[in-house]
Amino acid sequence: MKFDLNDNSKKLIFFDIDEVLVHLLPDFCNFWNEYHGLVGNDRLLFENLKSADITTHTNHDSKYVISIFQKYIKNGAYTNLIPIAHAQNCINDLSEYFRIQCLTSRLMDTYGDTENYIRLHFPSVEKVLFATKYYHGYGPTKPELIKINNGLFIVEDSERYALECANEGIPVYLKNYKWNRHIEHELIKKFNCNSDLLEMVLKDFKK
Repeated sequence: MKFDLNDNSKKLIFFDIDEVLVHLLPDFCNFWNEYHGLVGNDRLLFENLKSADITTHTNHDSKYVISIFQKYIKNGAYTNLIPIAHAQNCINDLSEYFRIQCLTSRLMDTYGDTENYIRLHFPSVEKVLFATKYYHGYGPTKPELIKINNGLFIVEDSERYALECANEGIPVYLKNYKWNRHIEHELIKKFNCNSDLLEMVLKDFKK
């Protein structure tokens, strides 16, 4: 789809939050290690993650991992995380041409803190939508929310969500991480730095 980016009817695009706009996983890994008293080679390290799903790196099931994440939320430290380099400039630049909303699969426990964080650090973002199906077992998925709202594309880091969206015909810009390097799809384009994203999008969609 090519269109005039300078017209008055801006198209809607979506951004995931964690590991796209803000690094949450490194901080959560630190919390996990402190909570379990892990030291040395037993520590959970962000740089060693081969999946964005922490469950795959532990001997615990997803219910337990979610319970620890809820403790992490109550700890409140993640609300002070610093945005990823160039993420704010990227959002500001893209907002000249698009309407922008965030789309996350975070637990609903984070709703208020997440909205406040995005409003503070990314004021150009219209609102935050929660794809509750993944962790709560009910409600919409990411592809469903994008389609319902006529979104043009999503910026993601998760291999799972990227493929879900691409398989539903939704273009995806996938930020390169160790856990998604194997992902290949005709509707998925990878990028290394948020500062590169604007140029890629304009090349793909500008008339």
